[in-house]
Amino acid sequence: MDKRLGKVNWGKGNSRLRTSEANWKKVYSWNASSASKRAPVRRRVFVASLADWLDPEVPAEWLADLLKLVMECKHLDFLLLTKRPELFRDRIEAAFCSIGPAFDQYTPIEEREDWERSDSGKLHLWLVKWKYGVSIPDNVWVGTSVEDQTRADERIPALIKIPANVRFLSCEPLLEPVHIEPYLLTSAAKMAHNSQFVGNPSNTDKVHWVIAGGESGPEARAVDPDWIRSLRDQCDEWGTAFFFKQWGGLNKKLSGRELDGRIWAERPF
Repeated sequence: MDKRLGKVNWGKGNSRLRTSEANWKKVYSWNASSASKRAPVRRRVFVASLADWLDPEVPAEWLADLLKLVMECKHLDFLLLTKRPELFRDRIEAAFCSIGPAFDQYTPIEEREDWERSDSGKLHLWLVKWKYGVSIPDNVWVGTSVEDQTRADERIPALIKIPANVRFLSCEPLLEPVHIEPYLLTSAAKMAHNSQFVGNPSNTDKVHWVIAGGESGPEARAVDPDWIRSLRDQCDEWGTAFFFKQWGGLNKKLSGRELDGRIWAERPF
């Protein structure tokens, strides 16, 4: 994409770019559309497909803008995927500090109260509550990338520390067999979780959804079907939703996404 766009800005140490305001405004129109339906179906928005929402090289103000969007668009579910789940608290703190006022002991109480009622004040409080798990956003799903066992053992423990009602793994591209059973939600716990889903912080120390797939492109590394089957079977054993996205390869459309005679497209709720 860098070559096509005539720019070189990918990777550590390079500049971060932001899409247009028009692109950001689309989310508000999706939210309005979802809110206007008589029997609305929750729509999911995958955030930052060419980025990482916890990237420490992204300006904290940009992250605050993103999370303001999430806070205000309550009729959409946002899927926030990261390779850096261990940075959650640091980045959330950076975001709320970027919008925080420069109050001191001499600031009049009226001025403080006016700010707390402002959009920035509401976002600040929302972020603080989320950071400490006091109030978990109902419309946020958090996930991490897991391509091999090393990444699983590093990232999943950090992921389950993030306050969230839904957690997911993106095992794509899957590069080796991965054992994730210790992190999966049991069937009994899932039933209890479903019955008290909104605003309930119980059972939030497990993974609820696993997405798996092979690598695609001209130099794609092959995925062994048994690696995919293993993830599926682990999910099936513990009542965790499993979604098989693709076999990948040079032509991912041609290779398809059927596994053992069926399409696996389960979702957690």
